[in-house]
Amino acid sequence: MKSGTKNDKIDVFVKGLLQDNDYNASSVSKEVLRRIYQICLENEMTEHIGYEHNSFGEKPSGNRRNGSTLKMLKTELGELKIDTPRDRDGSFSPVIIAKRQRTLSSVTEAITLLYGQNMSQRAISKFVHKAYGIEISQATISSIISGISDELTAWRNRQLDEVYPIVFIDAMVCKVKESYPDAPKRSNGRIVKKALYTITGLTMEGRRESLGLWVHDVEQATTWGHIFRDLKMRGVKDIMIICSDGLKGLKKVIDDHFPFANQQRCIVHLVRNSIKYVSYKHYKEVCKDLKSIYEAKDESQALFNLKLLEEKWDTKCPGIAEVWRGSWNEISPMFSYIKELRKIIYTNNSAESYNKEIRKVVKTKGCLPNIDALERLAFLRTKELEENRWVNTYPNWRIIRNELKLYFGDRLSNYEI
Repeated sequence: MKSGTKNDKIDVFVKGLLQDNDYNASSVSKEVLRRIYQICLENEMTEHIGYEHNSFGEKPSGNRRNGSTLKMLKTELGELKIDTPRDRDGSFSPVIIAKRQRTLSSVTEAITLLYGQNMSQRAISKFVHKAYGIEISQATISSIISGISDELTAWRNRQLDEVYPIVFIDAMVCKVKESYPDAPKRSNGRIVKKALYTITGLTMEGRRESLGLWVHDVEQATTWGHIFRDLKMRGVKDIMIICSDGLKGLKKVIDDHFPFANQQRCIVHLVRNSIKYVSYKHYKEVCKDLKSIYEAKDESQALFNLKLLEEKWDTKCPGIAEVWRGSWNEISPMFSYIKELRKIIYTNNSAESYNKEIRKVVKTKGCLPNIDALERLAFLRTKELEENRWVNTYPNWRIIRNELKLYFGDRLSNYEI
């Protein structure tokens, strides 16, 4: 009895691999990997037209096999020659290797990851060639990167939770190129500043989540109104606490869209605004007196300490007390909470740290080629944070959620926390 050919033996081995749930493409040879995809494509064609290859007798439909088309597939093991089956009416659309797909998902994921680290297309091309031995043009890389926009759109339109106990809102300024009608051909547009709006929330389970990313010309309260409307259309019904800076007109916008939410001003921003009126030699002493206000055990103690600060510094540094009195309605709610909850909301550091992570990938080049590039980079960085850093619950969340239940009991009664 003759032994099988080399390809027959490979096919037997491949079929065994396909039945193994622990199969890993990186652990097999280049030829075996090619046969894996070849057999899968043939099986997809058989399922599509309803009969086996070279079978005789009556066929279930009028559609027939129509040869194959050679495709060069770029993988982590190098280029593979794949014969993609065809049918006569052109209705066959394979899943394992889609039409017009030229790179394997692992290579595509590597390119996307490198782009997310703000590596240039030329640098990505060199890295892929060095790591995988594959020549990928910048046009192909650009096509892969453009596919991120579809994922971004789906993420941006996803349904959100009905309620968020705590939400942090902020905006950061980024530089991008913007084309205009009379721009010289070589200039490719002018450099402008855009505001990237970010919202992060703590879910009922105590985990951080980005609710979305929006790019507009400048940060203004009316734009926040459009964003809040978008949140409500995506399923958000109520927010307990909204932490923000002191943007003019923001309180009214919040009251219009989430009238029962407690707005919490960022104490760090208030301190910064206060020391603008202070000479350098008084910085430490003034900051110590300000600390006695926002760390007071209750509101009455805080107001008393504010009065003492006003009496002490009003002559030397007029204007400090007015900064705090003018924002007292957005400061005072936190004095009703326990210290674990205060620690989360008295500063907008959650939003600031999120923005800092985005800046790491956005500002390395100084200027991005367009708004789409800004959105894609911010989205990829957000995905990385959600998958790697924001996976654990917030510290002391059990204590905090009990406090939230006591304070917002009626509004949280329909939700499990």
